[in-house]
Amino acid sequence: CKPFDEDRNGLNIGEAAATIIYGRADSVGDNWIVAEGAIRNDASHISCPSKKGDGSYRALRYVLKDENIDNLAFVNVHGTSTLYNDEMESVALTRAGLKDVPVNTLKGYYGHTMGAAGILETILSMASIDDNTILATRGYENCGVSCPLNITNYNRTSDKKHFVKLISGFG
Repeated sequence: CKPFDEDRNGLNIGEAAATIIYGRADSVGDNWIVAEGAIRNDASHISCPSKKGDGSYRALRYVLKDENIDNLAFVNVHGTSTLYNDEMESVALTRAGLKDVPVNTLKGYYGHTMGAAGILETILSMASIDDNTILATRGYENCGVSCPLNITNYNRTSDKKHFVKLISGFG
């Protein structure tokens, strides 16, 4: 599993369980808040995403409408290591003006956990922000998509406290 890499050869299946419990807080303090969320569908094809990344682009445009992208530590993407998904995400991120923001995906560590992927990666992203760390994308060495991104292939430090979680699906 080598997300976005020119030598990638498909995804690895993983298994996990993860839970986030949302609640109301009188003040933000040290608590995490969900600033925005969006679900968009491009209804492109039953087994592959839109080549232009339409659904992901529209979701990103919506959640970033009031956000200064300079405040983002990173974008944690779906990053399945498949040709169609990685390409679509690179196009969507570029269209959304995020090509220079650090990007990571965590599936190189534990595979694609199917139903738990979004929640698990959100929890790990929150922990990395709390630790002032942008986690590396395991397996990434050389760009294998048409729209080069700022893929994090080593752990970086950051004092920024905002991130975007992008989860992609099709069908």
